[in-house]
Amino acid sequence: MSQLLNKASDQHSEGIFKQVLCSINGVVTGFGTLRNGFGDSHGKGKSNAKPSERHAMFAINLSETMGIYLTETFQKE
Repeated sequence: MSQLLNKASDQHSEGIFKQVLCSINGVVTGFGTLRNGFGDSHGKGKSNAKPSERHAMFAINLSETMGIYLTETFQKE
C-alpha cells in the first residue's frame, strides 16, 4: 500500500521524509502486532495482560489520525 501511495521510505531521498515514513510504517505494523497480542479475536494470548484505558485511547486516536491521513493521501494521489 505504501508503494501505491508514494509513501514508502525508499521512494524518498530526503532524510526527514524517510524518517517520518519509516515511523508511520512502524506505527501501522505495531497496531497489527498489538491487536494480535492483546485483542480478543484470537482468544487469550500467552500474556493475559490488558492495556490500560490510556493505552487503548492512544491506539484509537492514533489509528483514526492514520486512517484520515491515508484516506486523504489515497484520494489526492
